[in-house]
Amino acid sequence: MDIAGLRLSHSKVKFIGTEPGELHQETITLQNISSGPKKVVVRPTKHKLFRIIVNNKENKIAPGVQISARIEYSADKREDAKDECIVSIDEDLIKIPLLAFVSVCDLRIDPEIDFGTAVANSKLLVKEVNVQNHGTLSGQFLIVDRNNLPFLVITPKCADVLPNTQQLVKIELCTVQPMVLDEMLLVRLEGAEDTTLRVKANIVASLLEVLDFSGQKLDCVRFGGTYYGTSKLDQVVLYNNSPETIDWVTVMENNALGSEVGTDLSLSSDAVLANRKVDEPTPIAYTFGLITCQPCQGILHPYNKTVVTLCFNPKDTDPFRFHKKENEIPHYREYALYVRFEALGSCDTFMKKSSGSIERKGTQ
Repeated sequence: MDIAGLRLSHSKVKFIGTEPGELHQETITLQNISSGPKKVVVRPTKHKLFRIIVNNKENKIAPGVQISARIEYSADKREDAKDECIVSIDEDLIKIPLLAFVSVCDLRIDPEIDFGTAVANSKLLVKEVNVQNHGTLSGQFLIVDRNNLPFLVITPKCADVLPNTQQLVKIELCTVQPMVLDEMLLVRLEGAEDTTLRVKANIVASLLEVLDFSGQKLDCVRFGGTYYGTSKLDQVVLYNNSPETIDWVTVMENNALGSEVGTDLSLSSDAVLANRKVDEPTPIAYTFGLITCQPCQGILHPYNKTVVTLCFNPKDTDPFRFHKKENEIPHYREYALYVRFEALGSCDTFMKKSSGSIERKGTQ
């Protein structure tokens, strides 16, 4: 700082973290940067806690020459103090503030932590938040979860932070269910007013969607009429509408509600039961192989699509029966079958509709 032809090394002198009985010192320099000599006098302080010791007693300072002064501070009790170091330069006066502060903690915490968007798959998301102590004395913090959320774990909730250090607090979030989390945690910092820590997250369902080639959601594939011993193909688009990679498989739902396997739906229930032979196997016994998928499993990256080919292979209840008479030819039958596209690792139960499920209908 240059004032009145004099260059000062300090605009103010500050002592931080003072304790009773300790001696604190700071040296300031004053250099004549003018073209002529300067009369410089450093006056003593008014406060007894501060003392100024000047090494060069000469009042006249030649151009380019500098003098130094040592500022000392010592107190018998914990208290903040302030004074001024007054320097006269010819007819000008310069005041250098002298400040002393006792040791205190200065705790600060990050105001917000955001987990972003994640899939509800019961995985544990972990982030860390900093509690920093910019002071000269240890300080304690306390984080209070007023709603006691079972899926949110804070470690540690309370700790001492040493001066000029930081404490990492681990926030763990278990993605047990889809939700929008916007929680305000109460934070108590020693020596400061209470503040808050905001925890945000958008947990979405692990969603597989079955689409047609125009991008519309598809809940049924109709194969139409075909013959025993032949195959009929159709294709669907499997879409991962979630922000995480999904491992998926196809599962045939043999016992799904509404399934019909080889039934003439034009007949009444009594007629269907009356026409069924005693030795005829139950429909579930021969559902295997009626519907095949290619591929039947795979990996879908976030918001990616893949094409799945479905093959309908109708067959009689007993494919090894040899039909010699016309009345032994298999009758007209209808099928309503269900295939589920299951996302592995989903926190939903196996039969919930969070995964893609599609009905296949065909007639024979």
